[in-house]
Amino acid sequence: MSDTTWDECKCCATDGDCINGLCLSCREYGNKPITEHPDVQRLIRQVVDLQILVNDLTADKERLIGQVVELQAENAKLKNDIRIMVEKAADKNLAGYRELGVKLAAMESTNEELQAENAKMKEIIKRFLAIAEALKGGCWE
Repeated sequence: MSDTTWDECKCCATDGDCINGLCLSCREYGNKPITEHPDVQRLIRQVVDLQILVNDLTADKERLIGQVVELQAENAKLKNDIRIMVEKAADKNLAGYRELGVKLAAMESTNEELQAENAKMKEIIKRFLAIAEALKGGCWE
């Protein structure tokens, strides 16, 4: 910006280029630099306020990114802890489940053997009953 004032401004003196004290040609305000114009001062304050807001938002963003990174790390750790607990529980209980499976297989085998023996016994009983009927009917008399 120049140090030109309204008194020295040839634009304003000749062309009537001033609006509300602001020379549109040389950008000076009355006898003062344009930066002292009330509208410019208001805009400068708004820019400063916006810059402060941007700085605050940037700090908030960085803080939130840090929190997200921490939460992701904590989440990964918790998932790993859960995986380890599940593996330990599985290792601990799998042996028991295997043992129960072996016992169940043995019981099923025994049950099949007993059912086969029961079928044989039923056949023998049928024969004895047939013999008893025959004896009752007087075959042996």
